[in-house]
Amino acid sequence: MSLECDELVPVSLGGSPLDRSNVARAHRCCNNWRRAKPVGRVRDIQAIVTSSFGGSTSPVDFVAKAKAVERCPDAGTGKTPPLTTTEW
Repeated sequence: MSLECDELVPVSLGGSPLDRSNVARAHRCCNNWRRAKPVGRVRDIQAIVTSSFGGSTSPVDFVAKAKAVERCPDAGTGKTPPLTTTEW
């Protein structure tokens, strides 16, 4: 739950480590989940979490739901994915 600076465009992808407009506050768990994902992709996932799951109750809850969205490409589309053997 600690606060970190998240590089919006990672230095590894050409972002500036000195430009203040290239950083935003982030929880450690969120920043760890995001890694080098583009901001647009993260916003798309946030929108799916909000619309499909009704949002999140904590940063850890958000990360768990975001990972579920990433595992299921049809999340938020109304299509029901097939169940895995561990989900019955």
